Amino acid sequence: MAIILSINLIYAVLIWIFFNPKKSLVWLKRMKYKEAHQVIEGAIRYSKWVSLIGILMLTLIILVIFILTKVEIA
Repeated sequence: MAIILSINLIYAVLIWIFFNPKKSLVWLKRMKYKEAHQVIEGAIRYSKWVSLIGILMLTLIILVIFILTKVEIA
């Protein structure tokens, strides 16, 4: 049960990073700096790609575990 909850949390964070890359990059930096933090376009693209690859890899790992353990989904 805890593993499923953790996987859902990881998916949620990766999806949030994919759809809001600028907010995710400056999330913890807002507390550190008083002025607005500049985010370059390359960092936004990199963040989106890494989150997309993370989502795909996590999905692949889950599918492999289900296939190897022969767990029935339904």
